Amino acid sequence: MKINIEVTENRNIFIVEGEVDSFSISHFVQELELLEKVSGQKIVIDLSNMKSINWRGLLILSNKILEAKDRSDEFTLVCKNDEIIETLSLFTHPTKLSFFPTLEDLLVSL
Repeated sequence: MKINIEVTENRNIFIVEGEVDSFSISHFVQELELLEKVSGQKIVIDLSNMKSINWRGLLILSNKILEAKDRSDEFTLVCKNDEIIETLSLFTHPTKLSFFPTLEDLLVSL
């Protein structure tokens, strides 16, 4: 599992690749801590290249999303996996999340 961060003029894009399992969860948590450092900016998390994520990873990600929303950060997710979308929507309810199937779809919508 790795996270690449692309910084554009007005948004920070966290691109997650690989899988989050019991072996990589601590690294995943460490990388997500960077969300706090970009507080006040537009944040995109791209999960479209993610192979799998365990329930604990989804729970931690949803907590980070809720923390970002509490800070009034603008938050968007790129994901085409229906199970991940459904689970994150349940964990972050009643927060309304914006999901796009690809990063290109997100950029076109702007």
